[in-house]
Amino acid sequence: MTGPDEPAPARRRWLPAAAVLLTVGAGGALGGAARVWAGLVVPQTGVPGWAVLVAVNVLGALAMGLVVGRGGALARPAVTTGVLGGFTSFSGWVLDVLRLLGPAPVLAVALLVAVPVATVSACMVGLLVGGRAAGRTDLGRTDAGRTDDGYADAGRRDPGSPA
Repeated sequence: MTGPDEPAPARRRWLPAAAVLLTVGAGGALGGAARVWAGLVVPQTGVPGWAVLVAVNVLGALAMGLVVGRGGALARPAVTTGVLGGFTSFSGWVLDVLRLLGPAPVLAVALLVAVPVATVSACMVGLLVGGRAAGRTDLGRTDAGRTDDGYADAGRRDPGSPA
């Protein structure tokens, strides 16, 4: 822990990480609330619950691609890990597939194949559209060839770098 007697550079190193944690947490609360709202309200219109979860995951994947494709690391962790992590639900989709195995095995297998294809495709479209809008052609890749998740600029600074 840092204290008031510690040099300012040491205190500044943990402040970005704390800000990322707080914004990701707030984003997760918003995304989770949006998913619960979709799961409670949309089925009242007659749309089956599994279809709501598929739509949420495909829309979340598209949004993820748009955000990462646009670049800019300032709000990315809050939006990708926070809002979209709270909004989408891989585990919920898996549970729906398992619940459908008995009463609707064909639908369960169709979802097992279609949802990963749809979400990866939606994310790719988002990366392309977001990247083109930002003038990028790298699909969210950094020079090192790893996916740029935004954390490097928003909290995981090199201890020797200025805050």
